[in-house]
Amino acid sequence: MVKTKRSLFCMLAIGSLLWSMGGSSGSSGWAATALHVGHPAGVSFLDFDGSAYTAGGFIPIEGVNEVVVDGSEVIHAGHGAGISALSYTGAAYVDASLVAPFFSLPAGVAAIAEDSGGELHVAHGGGLSGFSFSSSTGYADTGAYIGPLPGLPGVGDVFVDSSDVIHAGDQNGPSAISFSLPGSYAAITNFGAANVTGIAGDSNGVLFVSHLGITPAGLSTFTFDGVGYTPDEFQALVGGGRAVAVDAGDTIHVADDNGISALQFSGAPSGVYTPLDFFAFAGTNTIDIDDNGVIHVGTSAGVSALTFDGSSYTDTGAFIAITDVAAVASLVTATGIAGDFNGNGVVDAADYTTWMDNLGNPSESVINNAGDGLNGVDAADYPIWVTNFQAGVGTATTGAVPEPASALLVILGVAILTSQRSTRS
Repeated sequence: MVKTKRSLFCMLAIGSLLWSMGGSSGSSGWAATALHVGHPAGVSFLDFDGSAYTAGGFIPIEGVNEVVVDGSEVIHAGHGAGISALSYTGAAYVDASLVAPFFSLPAGVAAIAEDSGGELHVAHGGGLSGFSFSSSTGYADTGAYIGPLPGLPGVGDVFVDSSDVIHAGDQNGPSAISFSLPGSYAAITNFGAANVTGIAGDSNGVLFVSHLGITPAGLSTFTFDGVGYTPDEFQALVGGGRAVAVDAGDTIHVADDNGISALQFSGAPSGVYTPLDFFAFAGTNTIDIDDNGVIHVGTSAGVSALTFDGSSYTDTGAFIAITDVAAVASLVTATGIAGDFNGNGVVDAADYTTWMDNLGNPSESVINNAGDGLNGVDAADYPIWVTNFQAGVGTATTGAVPEPASALLVILGVAILTSQRSTRS
């Protein structure tokens, strides 16, 4: 066994030295992502490390339809009885306020959005209501209300654009609504598009509305000039539109009953859709794109993670079984340094020991910030450690590629220590 490990290390050392002399550009750190998943039984916490999901806390709440994380990192869960404010301790969910962490909306909450002032706009069975929230006072009804907006579970969404106009989708289509304090809503306009399920906007202010409809169903495109909607292109979806999200590159990701499609829109007016790729999922319900650009897809079976390179999807292999996922909300929690396998903020010789001790483990989540995007602790993780050796030391915040001579000294030094440790064992 000692001889096998020593031989493996020598091969890796030589390979890494040649690799570093070849001028690799290095590997960036991975930002750890926390996900809050709403489903019929409650809210579940997931940690995503770039290659796998790890389940954490859970709170039972019947019939959760929506989960959002506000600017203060409070988690708001919409469900059949109303809206609940939660915090996550790292191990469990707790009420985010000791005063009023719940507000009753017995008609059922379908969607929640936050405006630039931190006010919450909640679509429910009776219409659209405005709330404020603070940890000291809990939920407070602003008094703003507009209806009727059916907002039935699974039908409805609320999106706040860059001008703080609220676009509320319901069974009748999207409506544009203004909001002002003290709480007051004013209807601006509406447009027919049966059974709206999702609304998202790109960096140019173009709105994309997914809807189930009757005939047709799919993705409708609108521009809004502050007064009214102007319809643009329409993309039919065989399975009907279930959810829509727009990534940082303005690629539209839209879900239907059969899976998730990536589309590019050429721009309004008279824009054209260009299909880019499709990934099959049965029973797709929701899409969330985290700040790393990873796409988390909620389905009737669970949550899966995809990456998108501008032209095609890649399955990361991450999946966790949760029945009938209705909503996923992500929040980047910390930035790690690739190669910092023990998670102490520094890439050093101790990280090599952590990697070697876990070599062959089928789950890469047992080491932190591996960075190669693959499952399993294997030889592919080793060059990442070499590349970022000494990152985090002093004022360094990103990995620096060691000079070949320095890399060789590091490798030989660790090899000697490892050999001595293995011989004694």
